[in-house]
Amino acid sequence: MSDISVRPSRAVIDWHKAGWRTYLACIALSFFVMLEPAPTDLVFCIALGMMLLAPIQPVKLFGPFVTLGLILFLWFSVLSLFFVTDLFFAAYRAIVIEIYISLLFVLTAYFVKVSGDKAFRLILVMLFLGGLLTSLIGVLAYLDLIPQRQLFFRDDYLKRIRSTFKDPNVLGPYLVPSILAGIWIVLTSPKLRWMVGFATVLMIAALVITYSRGAWAHFIVSLSVFGCFMLVNRQTYFAAFVALIAVGCGGMLAAVYYSDALGAALGDSYFSRRLSFQSYDTKRFDLILRALFDMTGTPLGIGPYQSRVFYGWEPHNSFALLGLQNGLFALLGYVLICVGAIWRCATKVLAQEDGWFKYAFILSVLIGLMVVSQVVSSLHWRHLYVVLGLAFGDYKTNQFFEGRRIFS
Repeated sequence: MSDISVRPSRAVIDWHKAGWRTYLACIALSFFVMLEPAPTDLVFCIALGMMLLAPIQPVKLFGPFVTLGLILFLWFSVLSLFFVTDLFFAAYRAIVIEIYISLLFVLTAYFVKVSGDKAFRLILVMLFLGGLLTSLIGVLAYLDLIPQRQLFFRDDYLKRIRSTFKDPNVLGPYLVPSILAGIWIVLTSPKLRWMVGFATVLMIAALVITYSRGAWAHFIVSLSVFGCFMLVNRQTYFAAFVALIAVGCGGMLAAVYYSDALGAALGDSYFSRRLSFQSYDTKRFDLILRALFDMTGTPLGIGPYQSRVFYGWEPHNSFALLGLQNGLFALLGYVLICVGAIWRCATKVLAQEDGWFKYAFILSVLIGLMVVSQVVSSLHWRHLYVVLGLAFGDYKTNQFFEGRRIFS
């Protein structure tokens, strides 16, 4: 298996290693984005500069459709700036972010293409550590065990945690890949089972108290798809089957035994209200439908952030928002990138060659992300582009840990 550090000269080896390690630090810091620019963005720019100083290995990252998608997405997003009529600073900032996340996508794809399984493992470990830290802060704030707890909530009523993110609807989906990775490790790594299991339960608790319906749907969809793959994979089949039976039986027994208490507790709780139809949902879906119709009349877009000028509110649908603001061609490019990543993972899973289970993991997360993108704008989520980049790696094993050392 090839490694990130190549051999032409000592200087090249040092720059590649430094860029790779700095990139991993960027992924680890991706949990703290309350401030702009976030520390993770500054570290990524340093990593990108280091990689530009080292000769890039000649590898084929993407096929023609994904390459075309990336060009369309960036070119027509920049072109849409010509149609901006207000909020100029915010519009230009949005384009800078879209260029940045495209570079994050490309650099992630490069690392997992060059270093394969090792890069996959280390990126997921960094995401897991970030998810654990932000979950710990969020849960402690929810339990009123840290000072200035109001900083980690979205609302003044201290109901929905956002922890170290700007919004619970971003925090929740950010945790999903780490939770799935934690479940995978628990089922396959006996030595780490209890420690990782506790961390995974903590992240699930943080996911629940975000009270983000989109994040809940994302988790349920991704876990369901990944669970099916685990029941097919011979290394996780027995453990996944036993865990499924145990959780199912335990859940049914608890529901029967505590049915009266649960009914009374959930009858008028905030949890039950979040599960029900919200007063603003009608406006949200009407706005999405309006954006879908309006984008056909402005094929080159109306400009980033201009939906706030014309509508007073952004459509909470990534595809409708992108097509309306950046134009239909930018939307086509984004769709080609997403479909290309999903198609690559799906073909690898169907081929059932060595390494297919890692593509199954990525596919499970991507399917959930596409679902939540229908009701939440996910265009600027950093972890979305990291997961998209993971789809283009070359993986040879189905184990999360190939050796004894996590960081080897």
